[in-house]
Amino acid sequence: MIVIRSRTPRRRAATAATLLCSLGAVLAMSACSNNSNRAITGSTGVDNGVSISTDNSVTELLENTSLGLTASVPNDTTKAGVTWTLSAGVGSLSAATNGAVTYVAPTQVTGAATAVITATSIANPLLNAQVTLVVLGDPQLDRIVLFPGNLNLGYGANLSISGGSGPFTWALSAGALPPGFTLSASTLSNDTITGVPTATGTYTFSITITDSLSRTSTLPFTIQINPQNACVLLGQYVFAWSGFRTGKSGISSAVHLGVVNIDSNGLITGETDYKSAYRASPAETVINGTCANTTADTGQISLNTPSGLYQYNFAITPPDTSGVIHSARIQLVNAGSDSGSGLLQLQDATALGGGAPSGNFAFGLIGVATSGLHFGTAGRFSASGGAISAGLVDSNAASGALNDQPATGTIGAPDATGRGVMALNTGSTTSNYTYYVVNAHKMVIMAIDSASSAPVLSGFLSPQVGTLDPNTFDATALGAPSIISLWGAKGDIDPYTVVAIGRLANGNPTAGTVDLTLQSSVQSLVSSDEAYTAQTYSVNPAGRGTLAVYSSAGLRSFVLYFDGVADGYVVEQGSAYGNAGLLEAQQLPVGGFPSTLVGDYVSGTQFPQAPGPVVLVPQISLNFGQLSSSYTNGVFSIDPSSGRGIGSLTQTGVGTTPAAFYMVTTDKIDMLRYSTIATNGAIEWLIDN
Repeated sequence: MIVIRSRTPRRRAATAATLLCSLGAVLAMSACSNNSNRAITGSTGVDNGVSISTDNSVTELLENTSLGLTASVPNDTTKAGVTWTLSAGVGSLSAATNGAVTYVAPTQVTGAATAVITATSIANPLLNAQVTLVVLGDPQLDRIVLFPGNLNLGYGANLSISGGSGPFTWALSAGALPPGFTLSASTLSNDTITGVPTATGTYTFSITITDSLSRTSTLPFTIQINPQNACVLLGQYVFAWSGFRTGKSGISSAVHLGVVNIDSNGLITGETDYKSAYRASPAETVINGTCANTTADTGQISLNTPSGLYQYNFAITPPDTSGVIHSARIQLVNAGSDSGSGLLQLQDATALGGGAPSGNFAFGLIGVATSGLHFGTAGRFSASGGAISAGLVDSNAASGALNDQPATGTIGAPDATGRGVMALNTGSTTSNYTYYVVNAHKMVIMAIDSASSAPVLSGFLSPQVGTLDPNTFDATALGAPSIISLWGAKGDIDPYTVVAIGRLANGNPTAGTVDLTLQSSVQSLVSSDEAYTAQTYSVNPAGRGTLAVYSSAGLRSFVLYFDGVADGYVVEQGSAYGNAGLLEAQQLPVGGFPSTLVGDYVSGTQFPQAPGPVVLVPQISLNFGQLSSSYTNGVFSIDPSSGRGIGSLTQTGVGTTPAAFYMVTTDKIDMLRYSTIATNGAIEWLIDN
């Protein structure tokens, strides 16, 4: 068992049990103030050698008020105490001593705002603690797009307020709700629209909230009620699933990609490719498929193919302002021990046609070798007229690993559904793949060679957009922040997961150095904030880069293939766990990442590395550091400068585990659920578009 540790003194490593214990302060400090009746409050950060508290355990306050905080450093023999800083957010600090400070909220706030206060030990500056305070200003109804409903099918939608002083009064102030719907009589900062619609149509109405100080906020809303058999998904979608299926010799890894076209009656046509260790079923036609809603935002698609039936539950992201659903998460619900999950995304029809793909491309795939051991591969190539040239491939298979291996091959034009095929030659080996076009910037891809002689692999293929003219790369490819995700597993029978997420930042293209912070989970051993400073990297004109990370466990060598600035694919050379994954360019909002994101996210396991647990969570929200839904609750301290959150997560059927996440954008969050002795760790994607 290898536990990766940082070579810098900032490292914090712990077993899952110890990390959960350190999160006790997070849970204890989630109390509401007497100033409002909000359902969700702020949270403290994870204490790191410093104890911090607020007056009466309050973590939210009204604008133009103040709040006292105290801190102490256990075993501080010098009695030096702490220094106080307003790390991020609004307001100011006053009357600071080495053990106490007063936070002063701003005089005017619209909605709600946050303030992150840090107490740092004077005797040992590596020890610190944070608290996130929520300042409540003039109430504002959160602007959201409501999910469509179906005739005679139960409906529920969540409404929420930012700011204000409770109790609140909710009222329908204009228009009419769909027949059969009611607005709940809540006095909290959130309310619901529920019911069973009895008539189809489009209904527009306005809702007004009034707080205890007689301040109001009004917004218009629209709900579309569709016929009973209409699926909320309408149009042509690409899906990509990976997981585990039961076969003649037990459970094996499997992948399933395809395109489904869903009409207004919920009927599905399409084309799919499937592969496991026991069989490969390429280019199958979907026969008499169906899509049916379960609730306003969830349902099930059933795909009948010549080789078998595939049933997936889905949970959608909110519609756009035109009512179009762009994406969803899916989870396999076939009988037996089958499990797995993936994504479903609306296909851009304008990206189809025009012959074989042309230009420069990068790719990355994750899966299992014929030995049953996990591995990953990544590379790049140039394509013109169906021919592949200037290819490079790296992999970390237990046998036959590739290192900067030249590649050639062929790539065919996509058919009417966006499906195409590709052959890649590396040395004396030819590997065959199928791809499905999602849009001009992304394709999903999988291996389709015969079941017994080739690995089970799936991933992404994307055009390269270089940093130089002509379309080539240099070290500026890592000059912006990037979120790194690594998937791996140990063992070929009943594997346990090895997963990590982190952030590459402070890239210095001139010096060829970058900082890396990792959150890692290796069975029951986890580590948080492994900090590696000024690690060396290089990038060649083809977009292939290398990154050397020096840890106390030794050198870790990564190969990076860029499709743009801070974006692409990664393989860890020589990894015993087959670590491989993605680089995702992080888009830092002006002023830093917020602790509150308006809208409903969908969460689901991405690239499951073990049969369980695999989750699908609809309508999950992030409000002032708290993740919440009907199935999941978590409390996180969020660093606005990096988008990192660390805390604990409780999920139905999984239990409570420590967790960490990074915000890639305000529409996508990558979350690591740490493993415990009894539970595998996993990476989940939370998406909102």
